Amino acid sequence: MQVGTWPERRAALEKFQGALQEKFPEMDYNVFVFGSFVRDDFQDGKSDIDMIVYCEDMLKRMEIAEFCSEYFKRRQLEADVLEYYYMEDAYTYAVGILNSIQMTEYYPKKLRNELYVITRRYARYLEGQRRKLKYMRWDYTMWKRRKEENNHGGDAGRTMKNQALKLLESYDRYIKCDDERMKDDLLEAMSSRINHIAQAFCDIMAFIEISERNSAYEESWGYYARQYLKREIPKTEESKQAADFLRRRNDIVHDYFNIDRLNRDVLKAVANFGQGFLEMTEDLKEYCYEKFPEFQMEQNISKMKKTARR
Repeated sequence: MQVGTWPERRAALEKFQGALQEKFPEMDYNVFVFGSFVRDDFQDGKSDIDMIVYCEDMLKRMEIAEFCSEYFKRRQLEADVLEYYYMEDAYTYAVGILNSIQMTEYYPKKLRNELYVITRRYARYLEGQRRKLKYMRWDYTMWKRRKEENNHGGDAGRTMKNQALKLLESYDRYIKCDDERMKDDLLEAMSSRINHIAQAFCDIMAFIEISERNSAYEESWGYYARQYLKREIPKTEESKQAADFLRRRNDIVHDYFNIDRLNRDVLKAVANFGQGFLEMTEDLKEYCYEKFPEFQMEQNISKMKKTARR
């Protein structure tokens, strides 16, 4: 199945719609296709197709879901098929359905009312998440101000290492925790640790860039992650993955709508290559200590960055 471009994906959906309605001619159901498959960020060979099956007849809903999954499996495209169940905090259903392409015209009032309730709760949830994020940013800003006057290279290295250790500790507590509210707090803590690691990482890479090339200071996580991957700094596979994760996570603090997805990305990253953040810290420290003796105590990174901006 050719799905690399939107016209190809649209044609694939039209064929799927025809097969679906032929298999289930009684239109008391709907299939909502959402996610990257109907957006321009779809990556051929990497992205899948996401869909939600709605039908009040449970057995028929299960049959439709199985048909959808098998249809795309035969065409070598992975399908993530969700069955709709009404729950007031099932935010994925609301976001998915309200940003989807429908395969039938069935859209009953009962479903609309349920989505209204979910959406209202989701709006309140997002507001709570915004407040949490704001407080996390305030906390980091105050911490950064306290460090600003004496921000030496050694401080950035120690901060990065401490946050990497605390990140792994938070993950260990998360997988052992049964309380959903506590797990949510631990996930937020992991996200905050990643932000601290990223800022310390940027400071260290800025020090290296300015020391070696006298280049202007950049404000981008992605820029420094790319420079780290290009340089002859010792790396493990996990530390490469950690750096690439920071590159893709650039400007996370400005992305409010996708906080849930971004937090899930953090959880997946720590599970798969969490040790890489610690290894990246150790490798950077050794690289700097060997090449720049002043890194450990004498050189003030904050002053270097301010000078490089001018």
